[in-house]
Amino acid sequence: MRDSLMWFLVFSGVVSALFVVNARHQHRIAYLAFQEEESRRDELNDEWGRLLIAQELWSSPNVIERDAAERLSMRAPKKGDVEYVDLSASLSVGGVEAQGVNKNTEQGFKQPFKQQGGGHASR
Repeated sequence: MRDSLMWFLVFSGVVSALFVVNARHQHRIAYLAFQEEESRRDELNDEWGRLLIAQELWSSPNVIERDAAERLSMRAPKKGDVEYVDLSASLSVGGVEAQGVNKNTEQGFKQPFKQQGGGHASR
């Protein structure tokens, strides 16, 4: 009886030791994965910072204007090319006179556009 109890205790001790070794091993594996993910997070944070700096650089008005002129051959409109639309005036559909559009004049928005020939909006 005592021998079987002794063997049971020895066997229980060995099994417990194996479980402890396995738990430590799993912990090490999980900790290594955690460290890899932390370094990946740090790399992504660094890249995010670089992207924010690049966004600030590329979104500045001077860079946009320069690229529009160089790459797209765009230019700012001349004063005579600009038309203003008065949004407070109603623009009706169905043959009613259109108001509110005028060329760039000295008086700005105060002078509504008057159509020639009957005063009806063309479709």
